[in-house]
Order: sequence, then C-alpha cells, then structure tokens
Amino acid sequence: MGAACRAIKNMGAGDLVVVGGEYDRDEASRTAVHAGDVFDARQEAATFEEAVAPCSLVVGTTSRVRPWSIPVQEIGEVLAEVRGGGLDASEVALVFGPEDRGLSNEELARCHRLAFVPTAGEYASLNLAQAVVVCLYEWRQASRRPRPAIAASNQAPGAAAAGTGGRAAAATQTAALADLRSVLEEIGFLDGDQGERVMATVTSMLTRGGLDEREVSILRGIVRQIRWAARRNLASSATTSAAARKASSSDAK
Repeated sequence: MGAACRAIKNMGAGDLVVVGGEYDRDEASRTAVHAGDVFDARQEAATFEEAVAPCSLVVGTTSRVRPWSIPVQEIGEVLAEVRGGGLDASEVALVFGPEDRGLSNEELARCHRLAFVPTAGEYASLNLAQAVVVCLYEWRQASRRPRPAIAASNQAPGAAAAGTGGRAAAATQTAALADLRSVLEEIGFLDGDQGERVMATVTSMLTRGGLDEREVSILRGIVRQIRWAARRNLASSATTSAAARKASSSDAK
C-alpha cells in the first residue's frame, strides 16, 4: 500500500480509495516515505460499488485472459482511447485487486473496461505497486497526447472535460444495469448456469465507452417497456387460462 502511494505521487495521479481496509496502516504510512500525504488523504470504502460510485468509467486490471469472455485490452490502448474520448482523470477509476488473488470475476463484471499490463508469458502477475506505477505511467503518457478537437470545443480555459460529455456516474450506470438484470431475470433470459456470465457480457457491451445520462435514460425506458410488455402478456395469459378453465368446468356440468 505504501509503495502504491509512492507510485501515485510519482505520476501525479488522483485520489486513493481503499476498499475493505484490511491492511497494516502503520506499515503503509512508513513505506509511503515522501508520499505520506497521499496515504493520509486516502478515502476508505466499504464496498467496490461505493469506491467507484462518483466515476463515469471504471477500468479494472487483470492478468487473466478474457475472464467470463469479457474483452481485455492492453492498458496503454485502453487509456489512450479513454483520454481520446475527452474523459478527465476525476471521471476515471483504475481498479486493482488484492495482491494475492486480483479482482474476482464478479468485480471484473462490474467494470466498464478491462485492461492488462503486457508482460512475459511465463509470469504475467505483477505485485500491486508495480501494476499501479505501470498503469499510471500509461495514463500520464496518454494525457500528454493531444485530444480530438471535439473534446475541447466550447470548453472554457482550464475547465474539466467532464462537462462536455454528460457521462453518468458509475452509481447511476450500476442502478440502470441492476434494473436491466431484474427484468431479464423476470422474462427468463438469465436462467440457468450461464446467467452470471451472460450478464457480465451484456454489461461489458453496454458500458465499454461509459454510458452518458441520455443513454442511461434510454436504457431505463427499454427496461420499463420490456417489463410492461412481459407483465401484460402474463396477465393476458392468466385471463385466457382462467376463461378456459371456466369453459371446461361449464362443459363438464
């Protein structure tokens, strides 16, 4: 943890949010050395969702190849695309898992993009601080490249690019996806052993570029319409079945 704080300060990155809080704070403070201010300013979150809630795009890191069939790209490619799209640093969460096991499939499925650090094939796993410094170096490199003109249009000097995209916060996107999951379960689309894998793929498809507010609104509208149609059909089927039973009972008499 202390070495990760040093990496954050080395690369001039943003805030550190720690999920779970199971680590030696005294050791982390000691090993942070000249990055003690980063450690002292850290935020602590109880859950993954709480940690990434304010951000618009969540990039998860992994050394695995296509977990749950979700596409994984090199970290440099992902961050170049993110910066090219006009996202400001404050809108992006880079997520790292515990050093001994990394992010779980469930956590990776909640990320909008997945990235890996290209290493020699014999041993792909990096320790936490190594992964943090490499990923933040790639972010710094991507930040030095000029953005497309569209990302800077109508932008006041010094204004954050966040105001130009209208991207929804991760918490808003997560809530909309939870509604989608609920209705897909309701209509039987996520039945069976592959339900979690399928939902992870759907999430990856929809959030790869980060949903904006209008897209979230459209997604919620689709969910409402599916739910209305499904319940109307269910009610119609129930009415038809009741009428058939009544007719059958009358015929029997």
